[in-house]
Amino acid sequence: MLVIPQKEETVFPEQTGEFSIQSGVYHAASRSSVTSRIEAKWGQLRIYANGFSDSYTSSSKSTKKAIDKISVNTSLIMNGSVENQASDNRTKSSLANASAAQQRFMVPTAPQYSRSSHSYHNSGANSVYHSTEAKRGF
Repeated sequence: MLVIPQKEETVFPEQTGEFSIQSGVYHAASRSSVTSRIEAKWGQLRIYANGFSDSYTSSSKSTKKAIDKISVNTSLIMNGSVENQASDNRTKSSLANASAAQQRFMVPTAPQYSRSSHSYHNSGANSVYHSTEAKRGF
């Protein structure tokens, strides 16, 4: 069974004296996964590390909310070392997704990991930084 670790938090407005900027409020949701698929030209299962950063209007996650800057940096760890990295940085967006694909043929001798760093920045709210990790195999 694959467990996909997640981190979430509602980001409240920065306080300036007795006033707050309500437009800055959003809900940040971060997750990582490790997936694989058969690709004809590859000749074996190809492993992917995936990182997902999403922002919503609330913790119900029913409506996405574009924020000033959202990003994710993802690393694929195979046999104890970094096999590949990918990143996605967006402005005025509600999502960022990055997938790092296996680059070399190798037989996995240890679990494969997806390690992702997520960042969220919006005017009038505190910045949020999450780290997530997913494991596959062994």
